[in-house]
Amino acid sequence: MLTHCPECKGPLHVGQGKFPDGLYSLQYCKKCGFKTEKPLTNKDMKF
Repeated sequence: MLTHCPECKGPLHVGQGKFPDGLYSLQYCKKCGFKTEKPLTNKDMKF
């Protein structure tokens, strides 16, 4: 998992998004707008 933006080297913020097709892990940079979205699987979820 990335911890710093590959474009501007700023810190990445991590969160979750809920979309009609499921949950996603989001990583985004507030400085330059870089964003990645990765679908969460059952093993990624913590109950």
